Amino acid sequence: MKKRLFALCAMGMVMLSGCGSSGTAPAEVADNAATGGAAAVETYTPAESVASESSMDYGFSEPAAAATAAPAAVSGKAVKAPIVGTFYAAPSPESKPFVSVGDRVKKGDIIFIIESMKVMSEVPSEFDGVVKEICVNNGDAVEFDQTIMILE
Repeated sequence: MKKRLFALCAMGMVMLSGCGSSGTAPAEVADNAATGGAAAVETYTPAESVASESSMDYGFSEPAAAATAAPAAVSGKAVKAPIVGTFYAAPSPESKPFVSVGDRVKKGDIIFIIESMKVMSEVPSEFDGVVKEICVNNGDAVEFDQTIMILE
């Protein structure tokens, strides 16, 4: 079986074939290709990759119709994660949560913590209101701009 060497050049991706079958070192094959030597050169374009990937079956099934349905409109103000990290509802495991459903919060009150890269970031409320819903569980990983809770 022939080995292939992939090299990235200024004009795009180039595939050099024939490497290894004749005992030629990869650097020599690259030198031969650059000087018009014996190695065969095929150009590779991203469009070819996209075309071949679209026909591949990765074994994923289509999501159920219920999962693809748009979520119901939520009334209230969404409090979103300012950074990627881990959501914590309380300052320590044995402490009570900063807020619970039904609690009244004022702008500037600390409502949860997000840990990112071993740094605990306290997140203050941007709104006055009452906690209507907490959308994530304690210890869940959250993404940037993910809705964490809803305030009325």
